[in-house]
This record gives sequence, structure tokens and C-alpha cells, in this order.
Amino acid sequence: MLLAIDRHIADGVADLRAGQWNKSKYTTADGLYGKKMAIVGLGDIGLAVAARAKAFGLTVVAMRKAGRSSAVTQRIRSIGIQLVDDRTELLAGADIVSLHVPSAGSTIGMVDADFLAKLPDGAIVLNTSRGEIIDEAALLDALDNRRFKAGLDVFPSEPSVSSGDFESTLASHPSVVGSHHIGASTRQAQQAVAAGTIEVIEKYLAGEVVNCVNLATEQPGGFILSIRHINVIGVLAKVFSELRHRGFNILQVKNQVFTDNGAAVATINIQGDPCHDLRESMEAIEEVLSIRISEI
Repeated sequence: MLLAIDRHIADGVADLRAGQWNKSKYTTADGLYGKKMAIVGLGDIGLAVAARAKAFGLTVVAMRKAGRSSAVTQRIRSIGIQLVDDRTELLAGADIVSLHVPSAGSTIGMVDADFLAKLPDGAIVLNTSRGEIIDEAALLDALDNRRFKAGLDVFPSEPSVSSGDFESTLASHPSVVGSHHIGASTRQAQQAVAAGTIEVIEKYLAGEVVNCVNLATEQPGGFILSIRHINVIGVLAKVFSELRHRGFNILQVKNQVFTDNGAAVATINIQGDPCHDLRESMEAIEEVLSIRISEI
């Protein structure tokens, strides 16, 4: 999308197919080297886009976010993505903004007049995620009055069928390069989707949740109870019974067994504040070897 916009590919192809040779018209591309790309949504797709953008010499900027895994943090560093603290700083001076977020209450209509006002005139908006995250009227105004350009694979009112009529002021705008919601429509991509689906199912059956867009990234709750215990039947049932008796709501649990299978460590994220006799009640359980209470 970005290359097509910068090099006027769609218009050039249309002219050639109409039998017109307009070389002088298509020698005015700006080029991409050294320009700033703001990525909104730094998940797997956003990171993949960032890596490709860096190869073209773009400066890539994204939002700093708490709770990212060490693997993602390392990937951000290896790509060379610059992190900023707020959206105003992210969009200020951005020649390009690329959107990679799911459709949710917090993202529908996210790209509105206020969002676009933070971008400089002549910016390029790329959306290959979901059409409804863009306020269509706001983008049309920026296209008409601020020399914006847009590359759109998705539209707010796109048809739900594979073929049919589609009337869209946004899709037909001369400053828009559009496609038919085909971002994942290659054989390679479909094979990757199939492999990814199998991985999600296998991980889930093994007790692990991966690629979940609404999984909490920050540790919820009030404190962490870490219990080293003998690995026998019923230990955690006793622990949970004590917590239930004291009115605690358990939010997250992880139990890791040591290689000899004789002992394990349970890490329990609990809502609220620890009561004064919690340690004593846990230590009274015969199979508990030691405990640690850490406030979040």
C-alpha cells in the first residue's frame, strides 16, 4: 500500500491500460527513506510491518506499553523501534501512520478528527486492520483539505459477501489506494493461519493461552502468594479452601513442578490485601514447605 501510494502505481497502471504514456506525471514520488512511520498496535503484525519498514530506511515509532514480554521487548530493540509515552508524541511529525488494532470498544472510531489533527498535512494513513476504527467523515475531510493520502484494505461499510456492488465515497476517493480486504488472502498467509490455529489449539490443550487479543497484560489483583509445597494430591485444594474461607478472589494461578516431581511452586494472584493471619494459616498446611507474600 505504501509503495503504491508513493509511486502512484494504481494511477500509472490505469493510464497504461488506457493507452496513455505519462512519464512526466509519475516522476514526482517523494520516496520513503528517512521518513517517520508511527505504528498503532505493536502486536505480531505491527512488529512484522516495522521490520519491513526499517529495511526501507524509515524511522519507526510506537507506544511504550507496560506488561510486554521479554521476548517482545527484545524484538522491539532488535528491529530498532523508538518508543514514546503518548499518542500526541507518537503522531507528531509522522509522515505515515499504520494501523494494526482489533475492533473493540476502545478502537471503534479511534482515528477521528482529533487523531488526524495530530498528524502533519500530507500524511499517509494505512489501515489493513478493521474498517470501523476509522471515522470516515474525518478522514474524508483530511483527504480533501489537508493533502492526506490513504491506503485502505478495509472499509467501514464494506460488503459482507465476496462480490457485489459497493458504493463508497472513501473507496472511490482519488487520494485513496484501496483493495478488497485481501490482506491475508495469499496461499502463504492461509497456510500460516492454519498452522497458527493448530498451535493455538495445541497450546490450549496443554494449558496455555496464546495469541489472545483480550488477555490482561498487567498483573491484576492486590498481592501474589507464592507457595512451595510437596507435590501430592490435595495441597492446592487446601490452599484454595483457606483463601475461600477468608473471602479472597483468586485471579490467576500457576503451578510449576520441579524435575524430581517431589515439590512444586504455586504462584497465586489474589485480589485484595493480605490479612494478618494468612501466613499462619498457610504454614499450618502440612504439605506447605514455605510461603512468600508480595504486594503488587
